[in-house]
Amino acid sequence: MESGLVATLLLLALLLLGKATGTTASVVVSGSMEPGMRRGDVLIIRAPRKDDIRAGDIVLFSTELHAVPIVHRRVIELHERHDGARQILTKDDKNPVTDRSFLYTGQWLHDDRILGRAIGYLP
Repeated sequence: MESGLVATLLLLALLLLGKATGTTASVVVSGSMEPGMRRGDVLIIRAPRKDDIRAGDIVLFSTELHAVPIVHRRVIELHERHDGARQILTKDDKNPVTDRSFLYTGQWLHDDRILGRAIGYLP
């Protein structure tokens, strides 16, 4: 009973913090980011600003291939295009291959598909 109360208070605090700081929370639902993050961990996500995404960041993004946003992917490479847009390559921590062929069309994820960047997490 006590752990349920603690969890409820934690969720309320996250909601209030999110309203004040422009952040949202996302729960890790798979083991693809282990051992760094485990199922049930809560990521604190903030909408990215221009040039805010860097190699090593964990991001939330949408694609043409999936109706639900993809979360908890690590940025491993960025390229700046001649028009100023950025192209991004992502990968989860457990897979030996990048997300290139099965999560998005084409060779790169375009920066306009990035919905947020993890700025912290709660185990």
